[in-house]
Amino acid sequence: MLEAEPARAAPGEPFRLRGEIFARGGCDDVGPGLRRSRPDRGVPVSFGQGPRTWKLATVDAGRDLSFDVRVRVPAGAEPGKAVVEARGSSFAPEKRFVVLGGRTD
Repeated sequence: MLEAEPARAAPGEPFRLRGEIFARGGCDDVGPGLRRSRPDRGVPVSFGQGPRTWKLATVDAGRDLSFDVRVRVPAGAEPGKAVVEARGSSFAPEKRFVVLGGRTD
């Protein structure tokens, strides 16, 4: 799971990105005979719009297999639709994002 808050912002503005279930080798299965998954490390977070992609951060999941990071909308992003992605070792969820027309601060 990947969540952006807010999911709409202007270029240069910050937003919060939270991800869950970032484990090496898949989800966190525990029980008799099963081992606990290890947190994903070095997960690249990117922002894509049309043919352009910007690297926003590289994050490590915590023991609970989640991460929480503050990033910024790239200064070169254009108003319109975009996608934020976190490429883990076992999956790469995307979240839709809207780039607003100008800074709001």
